[in-house]
Amino acid sequence: MRAPALWTVLVVAACGGPGLGDDAGGDGGAIDTPGNDGWRTLISRNWTTNSPFDGYKCRVMKVPEDMYISGYRLMAPTGTHHTILTITSDPTTGDTDCTPQPEPTMLYAGGIGTKDVLFPGGVAIKLTAGQYIRLELHLYNASDNQETGTSGLQVKTIAASQVANEADMIFLGNISNWNLSPNPNTQTVAGSCSVPADWHLFSLWPHMHALGTHQTVTITRNSSAQTLTLLDQPYDLLDQKMYMMSPDMPAYTNDTLGVTCSFVNTSGGVVYQGESSTSEMCLTGLLKWPKGGSELQCASL
Repeated sequence: MRAPALWTVLVVAACGGPGLGDDAGGDGGAIDTPGNDGWRTLISRNWTTNSPFDGYKCRVMKVPEDMYISGYRLMAPTGTHHTILTITSDPTTGDTDCTPQPEPTMLYAGGIGTKDVLFPGGVAIKLTAGQYIRLELHLYNASDNQETGTSGLQVKTIAASQVANEADMIFLGNISNWNLSPNPNTQTVAGSCSVPADWHLFSLWPHMHALGTHQTVTITRNSSAQTLTLLDQPYDLLDQKMYMMSPDMPAYTNDTLGVTCSFVNTSGGVVYQGESSTSEMCLTGLLKWPKGGSELQCASL
């Protein structure tokens, strides 16, 4: 095998900003018109959590118009652990307390500190009028006080005539029943998948919880067994970067995508894989084109 080559990655540096409104049509109402900077609120919801709180709140809305999303800006005040946006088949609109619910089509995932992501030219995520989208918020309140906020997503859009390739997002990772023993030394968890169709990857979003320290993402070519390193970065729960690849990284059918997550468990007890803030995860969100494939298609069981 050839020596691994480090593929150039660029951190999206623009800072996220406040939302244009606190209600983006939870029952299928009109979406905000773009502001002077081109951003408009797609979907958001108000929330209140007592202390302690570690759970999920969702909003489902009906998409009122065809849209081609070319960028995301996360609205995530203190208390927002992570945010996922999917297309859902559930037509029950409005706000609910909820549990994590994988969907066939994921549109976005981001966490604490995730900055704006702007897609490559000609690439967009299409929303079709009449579809239902689901905003899933993982909220965590470890303070001594009640917390309130408005969390959601703003978007930039382009005209249909500017779109050459439609995109979506999937997770690469490991969602089996692994655990971390109490140990001051580094422990690793790995996941992989065989690429089912030709893709172009243009963004990586590493996601672990408080014990995560480092993540490496690779692609191994089926044709040559050459391994390329797409990401090799320290991890900070409070600064969950979205890494853009320039240029797009082609992933060919039957290539292997792999992720290795490193942890240091100083909690004093066994920590299990799971959805709560006190459990752990080993995932990488991949923004890619063309669209196709389910949310957890590349997450090892």
